[in-house]
Amino acid sequence: MSLPTLLLLFLLPPLLVLLFLLLVRIHFWYIRRRALQTTPERFSPSSGKNDTTIAFYHPHCSAGGGGERVLWKIVEVLGAMRDET
Repeated sequence: MSLPTLLLLFLLPPLLVLLFLLLVRIHFWYIRRRALQTTPERFSPSSGKNDTTIAFYHPHCSAGGGGERVLWKIVEVLGAMRDET
């Protein structure tokens, strides 16, 4: 085997792995930087918006066992609490 073939055979795979790891690190750095830049604007109490999101997870609530009534009662109570404030 010639020297360029040996260099490609032994040096190229580790270099590709290092390049892949570098790209993954840059990707996560970019995602984190973008999240840190946008988070204060979206969730700032001084933004003037009342964006309260409440989510419910109730498995099998439509099975006819009364679970949907419980969920609607919770929504009713939350609406009443919001009207009071």
